Amino acid sequence: MIRRAGKLLWIGAIALVLALVISYFSLTLYYREGFASGIWINGIYCTGLTPKEVETRLLEGSEPYKLTIHLENQDMETIEAKEILYHKDYFTQIQSIKEKQKAFLWPLSFMNPLSYEIEPRLVYDEEALEKAVLGLKCMNRKKPEGEVYARIEKRQDGYVLVEEERNQISEEKIKARVKEAVEGEERDIYIIEEDLYEEYYINEQTQKVYDTFAKIHAFQNASTLYEDLKEEEGITKERIAKWIAFSQGEPYIDEKKVDAYVESLGDKYDTLGKDRVWNKTGGGSVTIHGGTYGFLIDREAEKKAIIDTLQSGQPVTRAMMFKESKLKRPAGEEDIGKTYIEIDMSRQTLYYYIDGALYLESPIVTGNLKRGRGTPARVCYIYGKQRKRILRGPGYASFVNYWMPVNGNIGLHDATWRKEFGGEIYKTSGSHGCINLPYEKAKQIFEKAEVGLPVIMYY
Repeated sequence: MIRRAGKLLWIGAIALVLALVISYFSLTLYYREGFASGIWINGIYCTGLTPKEVETRLLEGSEPYKLTIHLENQDMETIEAKEILYHKDYFTQIQSIKEKQKAFLWPLSFMNPLSYEIEPRLVYDEEALEKAVLGLKCMNRKKPEGEVYARIEKRQDGYVLVEEERNQISEEKIKARVKEAVEGEERDIYIIEEDLYEEYYINEQTQKVYDTFAKIHAFQNASTLYEDLKEEEGITKERIAKWIAFSQGEPYIDEKKVDAYVESLGDKYDTLGKDRVWNKTGGGSVTIHGGTYGFLIDREAEKKAIIDTLQSGQPVTRAMMFKESKLKRPAGEEDIGKTYIEIDMSRQTLYYYIDGALYLESPIVTGNLKRGRGTPARVCYIYGKQRKRILRGPGYASFVNYWMPVNGNIGLHDATWRKEFGGEIYKTSGSHGCINLPYEKAKQIFEKAEVGLPVIMYY
């Protein structure tokens, strides 16, 4: 029995050794094709994988290569990987790692795992790349013959500089730049920013065109925006272009055209002395002839300001030049605004509006019609204020507490000698031409009104 048990042990031991030998050589053959245990490449566990299978995994999820060339006016062209036979080659380095592996020493890899980081080799066909570059539409533009050519063109919105040949892309520059981008895995090239254009020579004639346009551009850049008018009334690039004239090729501003423009502004915005149609309080309208209130453009000052701006080459925003006046011009075309005194002499009533709201209403007495001293219908303004004044004239001297002249010797003032105001008193017992007010009303107006306040008087 002992002998039989010993025999069985020997047979078992031999079988185990044979199994281990067979397993060892089987795995040795297995690892001859694939990587041994414990091998990592770029984070991928490679045990049992062939070099080609490892490369396939490394390329999984990578975006196909495409180079975008950005041109003028947001145009673009592309070169794709397949056109230039572009691909990433990991295989060579993976195979090199594999060749260092000793298949019969595979048991050692369990005790000594290895990790590798590798970069791919970028592969492309240089002839295909050159063909792709030359096949771009942007390379089919007509090449410049000789020197660059530029000209000045007048268009609807003003003068522009046209440079016909300056946007020719340099074949040598673009080929070198594309090659650099492909080899660096760049995906964008910007033609304008990177100046990939042909070098060009500016001859004397072209330089003169540039110099002339620089002067034109300075003129056209010097726009004027008026603070108190609509934007379209300003001096724009388009308007300036119409004023530019040339003498022996040199641009200058035709001052006669500036004169005509200033006169047109006067025709539109002068209000001094012009008839006005006034919408009366209570309804209806009346035409008022002349008066002292109004604005008159200072032709010479306005023309000088325009010329100075054009010579400076810089845009400005300013008020229009009016004749020297104490008046404060409201914004917009309406020069009276919403704060004024309205005197209806037919109704013998004064209305004082502030910002469009009625602030004060008062009965008045105006000039005596029977004696030919009727207060004239005018659009005037308060041009002064004085306390405790004696008004003198032929045969009279009257003390007043509040004096506000509006038209020559005619003004608004209190009349403490009167017990009544309004009605038809003015027809037979009116003033010498002034607007008589009750004391309290005159005081209120005097304290509130400023010099320059419009006063509209009508029948």
